[in-house]
Amino acid sequence: MARADEIKNKAAEERKAMQAAEAKRTRNIQLIGGVVILAIVAAIISLAVWARGEADTANTPVAPLEEFVTDAALPKGAVAELGYGLQINAAPGAPTFALYEDFQCPACASFEATGFSTVLESANRGEIELFIHPMIFLDRNPSAKNSSLRATMAFGCAADQDKSLEYHSGVFTLQPGDGSGWTDNQLLDLAQTIGIEGENFTDFESCFTSQKYRDWARNSQLAASLRGVPGTPGAFLNDQLIDSSILNDSATLQNLISAANN
Repeated sequence: MARADEIKNKAAEERKAMQAAEAKRTRNIQLIGGVVILAIVAAIISLAVWARGEADTANTPVAPLEEFVTDAALPKGAVAELGYGLQINAAPGAPTFALYEDFQCPACASFEATGFSTVLESANRGEIELFIHPMIFLDRNPSAKNSSLRATMAFGCAADQDKSLEYHSGVFTLQPGDGSGWTDNQLLDLAQTIGIEGENFTDFESCFTSQKYRDWARNSQLAASLRGVPGTPGAFLNDQLIDSSILNDSATLQNLISAANN
């Protein structure tokens, strides 16, 4: 009888030990599972924070320069000594016409559709030496998503492909009326629309996505600020500021240019 009780007690102890071990294993599984879940949740939260941070960075206005970036890459035709403007034509001895524009500026888009043709025709006749100076001051509004900067960088990349005027016109044509700016895809698609194709487009895309001309755009803005450009569109014929009311008056503007050549 004693032997039977001993066997019974031993079996009970073994069951108890097995139950304890099983309970411990269950707790460990639950603990590990909880840690994994917490890690996944933390990763999701971190990813969301990172993504939000990336978006905030992309939309944060670029701080204006206080001094020029002297080693900034320059697009074809840009002249640092002349305020980082992009030279459109060569006319040695002719008066210089320095045009200041922000690609997001509605008044600049209006000028592109009206008075700019007068300026361009004068440049083609050699009556003026035309320089376009991009400005990016409208990016100070976070909702602009740095569209002026991105459009200016793309404009510089187009200049490398000898398509500066075509791209200049295209950007203003695509300018949204609600101030939402352009997406990167729109700026890339525009390059193909104006005939930048094949290897040239590959070069354009690399130039744009690498932000090759970021500092050129910022230098151009600083130069315009230091010159005291009062607004956009703004223009100087030689060193004389042209009254804004004249810019959209083609006849008066042409007379002004003709007088500067006499």
